Amino acid sequence: MPDQFLVIGYGDTGRNTVSSVPNSQPDARLTVPDIDFAAADRIVIAVPDDLDAFLITRAVRPLNPGTLIVALIREPENHALFAFEGAVTVHLRFSGQDPRT
Repeated sequence: MPDQFLVIGYGDTGRNTVSSVPNSQPDARLTVPDIDFAAADRIVIAVPDDLDAFLITRAVRPLNPGTLIVALIREPENHALFAFEGAVTVHLRFSGQDPRT
């Protein structure tokens, strides 16, 4: 059975993630967020706000304790919060202006 990925957030980062998955894992199945979170093997949280990403992480973790959660974060000091919730974090660095402003 192929891995199932769930991407939450379909901005620039989410779109880039979705477009890269078929290259690295051609058998992977990509799904829209209206699925049962317990079915996902991996969940990528790519929303523009660290607090939203944290709240999504906290909501998803109890539904599927064994899934790999990757949260894209903006502020490196938030890493410890996500690690405590069992998420792998990726800190995004922006060159120039922050796209959230």
